[in-house]
Amino acid sequence: MSVLDTHRGVHFLGIGGAGMSALAELLLARDYAVSGCDLKGGPGIDRLAALGVETFNGHAAAHLAAADLLVVTSAVAAGNLEVAAARQRGQTVIRRAELLGAVMEGARGIAVAGTHGKSTTTAMVGAVLEAAGWDPTVLVGGRIRGEGGNVRVGGGGWLVAEADEFDRSFLALSPDHAVINNIEADHLDTYGSVDDLRAAFRRFAAQVREGGTLVLGIDDPAVRELERPSPCRTVTFGLAEDADVRAAGDVESRGLETRFTLRLPGGREEPIGLGVPGLHNVQNALGAAALGWSLGVGVEAIRAGLGAVQGVERRFEVVYEDEEVFIVDDYAHHPTEITATLSCARAGWPKRRLVAVFQPHLYSRTRDFAAEFGAALAAADVVFVTDIYAAREAPIPGITGRLVSEAARTAGGGDVTFVADGTVARAVAARIEPGDLVLTMGAGDIDSVARRLAAERGER
Repeated sequence: MSVLDTHRGVHFLGIGGAGMSALAELLLARDYAVSGCDLKGGPGIDRLAALGVETFNGHAAAHLAAADLLVVTSAVAAGNLEVAAARQRGQTVIRRAELLGAVMEGARGIAVAGTHGKSTTTAMVGAVLEAAGWDPTVLVGGRIRGEGGNVRVGGGGWLVAEADEFDRSFLALSPDHAVINNIEADHLDTYGSVDDLRAAFRRFAAQVREGGTLVLGIDDPAVRELERPSPCRTVTFGLAEDADVRAAGDVESRGLETRFTLRLPGGREEPIGLGVPGLHNVQNALGAAALGWSLGVGVEAIRAGLGAVQGVERRFEVVYEDEEVFIVDDYAHHPTEITATLSCARAGWPKRRLVAVFQPHLYSRTRDFAAEFGAALAAADVVFVTDIYAAREAPIPGITGRLVSEAARTAGGGDVTFVADGTVARAVAARIEPGDLVLTMGAGDIDSVARRLAAERGER
């Protein structure tokens, strides 16, 4: 029996987060009594409040009055007063990942995992199943453009969910089918080593239910080497010629649009047009196409679904455009993601000067990848690096954003500036020239800089 069968009042601690707000909206649609609190506001909380969810600012034991189940994120401290109050009262306390696992138990579950591209691939899988008429529920770690939020509530019995490896959260899931895009070093604060990270992905793959399908992106060496669980059917995808589902021929980039030819097992080829840019999004689309094909979705629905995807907010999101300047915000917070984002910008807008504004996310990640961040950023024409966005971490002595700016100079970046918090937008605005493409990148609040730059230009 699932925890959702025995509890009807659910309170979310940190309800404004992407993963939490999506689950809250889904349970509300399923007639659970939902409430939640957060330390700060945001679009997720605004949307839930508009739907009738009782939301609170800050934490207090009184918030739990109507709940018998408390859902927390991995970032919540064990001594949190709401957690302590719930346990004292005998109320059930579970992690967000456990709740997602319980939701997936009652559905035909599809989990999308990987270091990069999870959100976009999840949205693409959902769009393919929607185009097929399967009416899926889709839970994404970012707001889906065109849906108004980060969840699509469907009634068809299918659940497509992003499976996050942070804090080993994806190990709470036992999906019917899974996609693994790639496996790279990240979240080493959780895993300690790349070997431990890869072992967690092997375990996740082994948890796909018997008779299910495991869809693997074999452009990534670590995924190619992943052990194949015997109870599962395996389908591969990628740009590699030995992939079951692949892109045939050249990929054409035109600004925000990308075109390629999809080649399916048996040799059938189909032209695909995407409304999102970049070679990395072709790989994301191939993963969604491979999953859809393995489930029996027709080629026409695959093409229509992929073509309908408008993307996910903060994934190469155009914030502002005029005759002179193009401003884009992106969630890139790993060296590989920065490389992909800059390559996408260079391919789609080859005549523009690239101005990269990067906010490092987490002290531990900055410590572990400072040199790699610098090497990736050096591909831009102008580079700004800000202070570190701490998120859940305490400062680490000697670890600052300057490590990244110095690494970018060492890697060949000829125009690199470190800027302190509070001065970023002003410093960037002073350097913008006609013809520039300005890219703000990071998983923190760097998007506010992009929006401030856009607002200032819009007032001219």
